[in-house]
Amino acid sequence: MVRVGSHDEFTAVEMKFETTYGTDPTWAADVFKVPHTGESLHYEVTEFPASEEFGTLGGLQSVDQGRRVVEGSMTFEPAYDTVWFWRMFSQAWGAENLVLDQDMEGVAELTMNTHFFSPGTGLPVGLALRVWKGGSATGTVDTILGLIVTRMVWNQPRNNRATVTLDFLGKSITSAAPGGSPVALEASPKKFKALDLQRAGSLFWLGTTMGTFNAMGFSLTIDRKLQITDAFLQSLLVADKPLISGTREVTLEIDTDLESDYNSANKPWFEFLAGLTSSCSIFYDSGVAAVAARNYRARIDLPAITYLAADNSIKQAGAQPFPIRAKAQVGPLSNLDSLADHVTIPASGSVDVRFGFQVAQGDEPALDTKFSNLANG
Repeated sequence: MVRVGSHDEFTAVEMKFETTYGTDPTWAADVFKVPHTGESLHYEVTEFPASEEFGTLGGLQSVDQGRRVVEGSMTFEPAYDTVWFWRMFSQAWGAENLVLDQDMEGVAELTMNTHFFSPGTGLPVGLALRVWKGGSATGTVDTILGLIVTRMVWNQPRNNRATVTLDFLGKSITSAAPGGSPVALEASPKKFKALDLQRAGSLFWLGTTMGTFNAMGFSLTIDRKLQITDAFLQSLLVADKPLISGTREVTLEIDTDLESDYNSANKPWFEFLAGLTSSCSIFYDSGVAAVAARNYRARIDLPAITYLAADNSIKQAGAQPFPIRAKAQVGPLSNLDSLADHVTIPASGSVDVRFGFQVAQGDEPALDTKFSNLANG
């Protein structure tokens, strides 16, 4: 008997894009190992109702399994320069745009490209995972197909590394003895962290007229409002591809401490009381050069947010936590003032949220290529 351990040689997760939803891809190329801090992917089984006929009191005469749906989540630490991370991250979005030979603020740089993710209008084809559960031996591999991201949470806690959690719905899980061993890890020390928000190339801007805000952490949630619909009789036990069932919701939660000038113009409390539509841009700077004198950097843009909660009460000894919650709506990129003048992505010029990052061209899957199989926004 060999127990499965989380840090053993044959315990791993591999990912690959599907070309047809729910169909097992070939695992010979474009396979990436995913370091993670936990995954909970499992089958949720629908049980058909038991008979309620009168006169049949007692034990159940039968128990019938209905449709199986894969549910669960995976959490990992985002990295600036790895293909595996941007490929996983892309599955939470509907579009990816590639801007050649420029950094994310539009400055020309022949060996650097910028990528922008935006919600788009559709969903990715699907994601396949192989979850190796072998401990110190080859063990067993679960192949999980038809995974679609339903919800993403980017969490930047105080004084710590960032994490990304993806919630999934999927089609199937099969288990078998593996052949070979997991692919090698594309490791990177260039992780997103709180320290990156205090460097010269970073910023946390808020306001109807945007300016610096003293945040201590934040969390961004994108809920795509997906569900799996009822099945036809001919495929009653098979999970179909999730469909968009509602209006996408993007929520920004800001962690900070209350300052004495909290009611100044352009501050969240002032705009919360006035019911104003504000804006937010958050820039990470890794402090590590990607090319020449330009670092790995990333940006989160929310052109139009409305504050729904801001608690400035005196609630404890010492410094006072000042939690803030806002919801994004579709707004023009021009709301971001000079931060967005250089590029109009998506092409409509309006969006509720977008994510941009700059990398060395050598970090891409191939020169001048996207990380994903998504359409342009």
